[in-house]
Amino acid sequence: MPSHTRGKQDPLSYYTRILLALARREGGELRVKCSDIDALNERAILYTDYDPVSGELVLRAGSQFAEMMIINPEAAEWIRPERTQEQAAKQSKMAVPTDSDLAEIEAGLLRRANQRRQSMNTPRPPTS
Repeated sequence: MPSHTRGKQDPLSYYTRILLALARREGGELRVKCSDIDALNERAILYTDYDPVSGELVLRAGSQFAEMMIINPEAAEWIRPERTQEQAAKQSKMAVPTDSDLAEIEAGLLRRANQRRQSMNTPRPPTS
């Protein structure tokens, strides 16, 4: 799973992985004052974002008034840049056949059916 998106992973596992990565980056130890944790006595939002330029996960703290709204574009999909070639390959395989493509397929099927009929009508030499 890419690290810049949580996907279907539960939040506890995801944020625990982030804390572990931060602790390792800091030499194996990450220190947080208990008073800082105890000061979190109001509603707040933790935003996670991804900076594709730097390739970094960005964590932001929001106030008690912050809200999160996700707006999905109509009739569009977000495609990760590294998957554009895979998507292009899938689209070529999943293309809707044109009328001429269908006519060629049908002609080929009819040819094979006629060949089968002819081979069944051809007398076989007797076996001894």
